[in-house]
Amino acid sequence: MTTGLNDTVPDAVIVKLRELGYDPDRMIRHRLGPRGYEYYDGAGNRFTAEWTRPGDWLEIKACFVAPSVDMVNHPPHYTSDPSGVECIQITRHRNFNIGNAIKYLWRAGLKADPDKSARAKQIEDLRKTVFYVQDEIKRLEALPA
Repeated sequence: MTTGLNDTVPDAVIVKLRELGYDPDRMIRHRLGPRGYEYYDGAGNRFTAEWTRPGDWLEIKACFVAPSVDMVNHPPHYTSDPSGVECIQITRHRNFNIGNAIKYLWRAGLKADPDKSARAKQIEDLRKTVFYVQDEIKRLEALPA
């Protein structure tokens, strides 16, 4: 989406935006007076392209802001694994006890609690892991052989 002028954006800007993982056709574009463009992606990230004379690009740069944290759908204590895998991608395929054991083990040491030290919170998550593993063992032992 563009706003303001309908002038042509040089190919170098479009290429750079795509290299940075942006889709220029889905971004808001503003003209920076006679010296450049600013693009916004809707998530707070800004990309600017500036020049000294039209066609003579002085600088093409990106300015990123920290994305807003989605504590409901994608909380950081479940999305920060170096594998890039989100916890729920694994746990949704397990039963309740095993899924919860994985969840608490996954986030141990990652979820803060203002009323507890980091160490105490990590120990709490590990104890919850043990609880769900023990509960699953009891459930399995109670099944007929």
